[in-house]
Amino acid sequence: MIELAFVYGSIASSEEHSASDVDLMVVGGAKLSEIASRLRRVEGLTGRNINPTVYTGREFAKKIGEKSHFLTTVLQEEKLFVYGGKGDLARLAGGPAGKAPQNKPSGVERSPRRRRAGS
Repeated sequence: MIELAFVYGSIASSEEHSASDVDLMVVGGAKLSEIASRLRRVEGLTGRNINPTVYTGREFAKKIGEKSHFLTTVLQEEKLFVYGGKGDLARLAGGPAGKAPQNKPSGVERSPRRRRAGS
């Protein structure tokens, strides 16, 4: 079961170009092979490569606890939530306790934009 899924990287930060791939973070019990096979169809529809990064909930929390450079960077960037939301992310990351995610997508939720210097 997927507990959380979000797009990060250039697509989420609206800095993509025509050749940009889609970086997808998936947290839960789904296996990479299960996810990858289903994403091939979406790649055909969108014309973009989709690069999933998959963690179990335990692996995700452990990596955050170890201050993984990759996850620390991803979590500071813009995100487009595909399944779950900010509360689920906080719960899985070891933040404040939240409700368990429901078995339905919560819709797309974009993190607030950060202003750049000089804009």
